[in-house]
Amino acid sequence: MPALTLGGVLITLIYEYFARQHAFNKMILVLFGISVGLILLSMYTRTFWGISKLRATPAWLFLCSAITTLAFIAIYYVADIRKKAQWFSFIRPAGTDTLLCYLIPYFAYALVNVLGIHWPELMLTGLVGLLKSFVFALLCVVVTGILSKNGIRLKL
Repeated sequence: MPALTLGGVLITLIYEYFARQHAFNKMILVLFGISVGLILLSMYTRTFWGISKLRATPAWLFLCSAITTLAFIAIYYVADIRKKAQWFSFIRPAGTDTLLCYLIPYFAYALVNVLGIHWPELMLTGLVGLLKSFVFALLCVVVTGILSKNGIRLKL
């Protein structure tokens, strides 16, 4: 959906506007207000179209945009205001070798398929499924880092 990308562009423009003025506290308040507004829009539009990623409903768009904006605020606060950017160094390979990191899951899925590995239903749903997905994502980043350190990189 182009709207997700456009949302990122708008947040960037808001960031740049307040950065020029060195008004970062005001920026955080504005972005937080936008997030609250997006959540309210999501709740309102859900009554008409539901919330579905597959159907790309407005409620889904607004909710994802709100969550992304809140995540940006949190990361900005930790990394730039509290000066703790090193906390995110463990995911650096995902940013420095993005294409490789993006493709790693496809290789993993193919390997699992070839080996005939089947996860039990418990591992695929609910809180356990979310935790498994989080660990898998981190494992993909770790594998990307290992491959990058050994000279394996993908470039367009």
